[in-house]
Amino acid sequence: MFTQLFPILTTPDMTRALWFYRDLIGGEVTYQFPVSGEPEYVSLRIGESELGISLAACG
Repeated sequence: MFTQLFPILTTPDMTRALWFYRDLIGGEVTYQFPVSGEPEYVSLRIGESELGISLAACG
C-alpha cells in the first residue's frame, strides 16, 4: 500500500498551476528551478506527499 506519492505534472501555464496547487489547495513550494524568476519546475508538499510541476514546451 502506498503512503506517499510524487507525481510530476506538465503544464503550459505555470502561473495558473501554481495558483491552483499552491494558492487554492495550500501546497508549500519546497523547490523551484530556476531559483529566481519564472519557474520551469517546482516541487510542492501537499500533506505528506510531494507534487512536481514542470513547464511544458510549447510547439
